[in-house]
Amino acid sequence: MKGMDVKMKITVFGGSGFLGSHVCEKLCEAGHEVTIYDIFESQVAHV
Repeated sequence: MKGMDVKMKITVFGGSGFLGSHVCEKLCEAGHEVTIYDIFESQVAHV
């Protein structure tokens, strides 16, 4: 299979964070179809 470009459908959990967003960016650049799931919650620090 040398030289074949394999395009995949990939699901990334936590794709809106720092690491996940970079992983998703590289996967998209490689031509893969990426679906991102994440939880958007506000975090408040109580001091």
